Amino acid sequence: MINKTFCYIDGYNLYCGFFINPQEGENPKTPNPPADKWLDIRKLLEGLLPDDCQAGEIKYFTAYQSGGKRSKRQQKYLEALETLGIEVIKGTFSTNKGKRTEKQTDTNLTAHMLYDCCKKDFNCVALVSNDSDFKASLKFAKEKFGKKNYVFSPQPYDPIANDLACYTNRRHKHICPTLLKGCRLPTMVKSHKPRIERPKNWEKDYELSKAQCTCSACINK
Repeated sequence: MINKTFCYIDGYNLYCGFFINPQEGENPKTPNPPADKWLDIRKLLEGLLPDDCQAGEIKYFTAYQSGGKRSKRQQKYLEALETLGIEVIKGTFSTNKGKRTEKQTDTNLTAHMLYDCCKKDFNCVALVSNDSDFKASLKFAKEKFGKKNYVFSPQPYDPIANDLACYTNRRHKHICPTLLKGCRLPTMVKSHKPRIERPKNWEKDYELSKAQCTCSACINK
């Protein structure tokens, strides 16, 4: 039996986990090159989900940056994801006393997950995030709607949040940084618009050896 799985991606948590430390800027623990930002989310999920699960709807939640070169790079990436049939749901950033904070991502993801559980036919929930704020969402999905929950943490050097793990029936694991290299989009993505090209700033690449990886997914094998 193939279990239809609805997938919910916390885009900001994914990005911060592999590329950015919110307190320190570039994450010194993370070896991933900029080329890994051009990530094929559908292919990544294929590598994470068990063999008896198949991705149904995939929803990518992110805070949208308006204006500037970063915004243009992000927009290119979001358009590339949409060519894969992935639904992109955008929140916003707010700035207070010079500190930028994402808004609406958590509430959007929670609302979509619970609505889908109520209205749509599927077996499993897959969440890509390590944000404990989704505890209640997973609890309802499991206890009220009988879903099997999978949690994939994009913070490979930090423990998976206990508040999430306790509602997964032990179906949780870290995403190994080495997995991203094999899940990149092609440099040029076909579209009904002119083809979407990977941003120049995301071209830098280098090898990451699995033998050298010290993420939780590798050291706990």
